[in-house]
Amino acid sequence: MYKSGFRALFVAACLFSSPAVAKPRYVTLNMGGSQTFLTSINTGGEIVGFSGSNSFVREPDGTITSFTLDNYALWPTSINDSGYIAGFGYHSDNQIGFLRDPAGTITTFAPSGATMTQATAMNVSLTITGLTAGADHVQHGFVRASDGTITTFDPVDSTQTAPLAINDSGTIVGRYSTATMERGFIRDSSGTITTFDVPGATNTQPKSINAAGWITGLFRDASGQHGFLRSPDGAFTTFGSVHARLDPRCINNAGVVTGVSRNSHGFIRKADGSIKLFKIEGDKIHETNPTCLNDDGVVIGSYFQVMGHGFGTQIGFIRFP
Repeated sequence: MYKSGFRALFVAACLFSSPAVAKPRYVTLNMGGSQTFLTSINTGGEIVGFSGSNSFVREPDGTITSFTLDNYALWPTSINDSGYIAGFGYHSDNQIGFLRDPAGTITTFAPSGATMTQATAMNVSLTITGLTAGADHVQHGFVRASDGTITTFDPVDSTQTAPLAINDSGTIVGRYSTATMERGFIRDSSGTITTFDVPGATNTQPKSINAAGWITGLFRDASGQHGFLRSPDGAFTTFGSVHARLDPRCINNAGVVTGVSRNSHGFIRKADGSIKLFKIEGDKIHETNPTCLNDDGVVIGSYFQVMGHGFGTQIGFIRFP
């Protein structure tokens, strides 16, 4: 009787046990040279990145199109859902912003008098934000409207301003420096700027904002470095132990966050607060660095492959859930 009962329980457990959880699938991308970085992915799965002085866009079917601009090395930073790409180019001591349309036409731009212009993010309306500086090397924020009009801005008391993200409502987030600390700011589409700090922080660095207005980034306090979420109503949720030293990079519209941890693993924080670390597997692979994810949970970034004593290469990766 005991053996029969045990057998029945074993069979039932096999029949009703949870199915195996599918493992994430990875695709690597090496464009040659010493580095390949993936920087942005849109809802449809189009990805932009760069390798050396060449930039490229990868279609969901794997087709890759490279693009260049005269003597400039291009660094794409954003691709929107219509396939427009924004970023910046540099040549000698000059840096300019650029916008590339889906047909491949590139338009460059810079505020009057600027010697450095870096476009960091763009939304579906082709509104671009970033930072710019002149001969004095003082960084200011800028927003470029779809008609090409450029407006510069700074929070009060800023000594350096660095906008890093924009959502489809035109809300911009970033960080700025004062004489004593780094703080976060939000600039709405009307130009109103709100500054903020994570409570108890000595340094607050917002990195990303989603369509609903949730913001993620890192902060430092007396105990060390942590991640944070700021809700649209201004409430903060902090996460990550001092040992983990999380650096959140991107948040999607489902509230999922990706970034890098202290041990050079990538991490994914789900909307329920659970955190999972991951890394690219293989011999002599280090520094798995996610940069972005889309609403399907596809994460992109790069990892470092050691090739010999004192040298190696950066290789791009795509992580499918």
